[in-house]
Amino acid sequence: MRFVHLLKVRKKKITKKKTRFLKNNPQVRGTVFRIYRITPRKPNSAIRTLAQIAIFNDILRRKIFAYIPGGNRTTRPVVQWNEVLYRGGRTQDIRGAHYKLVRGNRGCPGIREKLGSRSKYGTKSIEIALKKLVVKRRPFRTKKYTAR
Repeated sequence: MRFVHLLKVRKKKITKKKTRFLKNNPQVRGTVFRIYRITPRKPNSAIRTLAQIAIFNDILRRKIFAYIPGGNRTTRPVVQWNEVLYRGGRTQDIRGAHYKLVRGNRGCPGIREKLGSRSKYGTKSIEIALKKLVVKRRPFRTKKYTAR
């Protein structure tokens, strides 16, 4: 290796982000434009629920595809024109779905029946849900008077 080779500076490779519509934010707001169901890629077989989301405050009014986790078994589904939060995270067996909806926030309700992995689906614990239903009352206190 010669001295001339040591002087040359290597250029860093510019990596393209797959979730570029997050704009370096953990979650971004959007409006549900359309909801539809598709089948996944070859080895898997199911019906997956997707949402086409119009990005909020976007000049070009671009739309992205986001996967709705637990979308097929909700009692309160995500409705069109709801305002939702989406985050990064690719769904491997769906083409073009590089984002996921955040459950239990804004227009995307949580799943009530979920017992495991509750934080992913916006479900409160059973104890907290029961405490909200039952109103606790304070015990009646009486002042103790001493004879003078």
